[in-house]
Amino acid sequence: MPDEVSQFAGWTGDPDCEDGVITLDTDKTCEATFNFFPLILNPIFPAVASNTNSMNVENVSPNGKVVFIRGYSLKSRTVTLGCGSIEIGVSPFQLLGLVNAGSDQTAELQFYIALGSYQNPMYTQAVDLKTCRVSDVVTNIILND
Repeated sequence: MPDEVSQFAGWTGDPDCEDGVITLDTDKTCEATFNFFPLILNPIFPAVASNTNSMNVENVSPNGKVVFIRGYSLKSRTVTLGCGSIEIGVSPFQLLGLVNAGSDQTAELQFYIALGSYQNPMYTQAVDLKTCRVSDVVTNIILND
């Protein structure tokens, strides 16, 4: 059975397993395959300097923790977080916030962008710390208030 953040993708192993109906005439090995739902990070349109902004992510582990990270350039790199080493797509790696996810599999981050403390654009990703899943990079253009 899949958990809350994954879906059944099919059977692998013995060729007789592929359709889910197995003839038990010899020893056979069948494995269920599951795929994670992707994390969906919703960008801010637009982000506003000298203001509180919010963004949210969907399909996170229920009641887990989510880290929001930002960078000012697109560059793949490996970082180590609470769930282990992962590949991210932003640089330099800066922690934007850590939030608890709800039972509805969403997490929302509210954060303040101080005037003069940012570069445009700001690239953001979310990381589910229970599963180490990483969202796609989203681009946030920041407007001066």
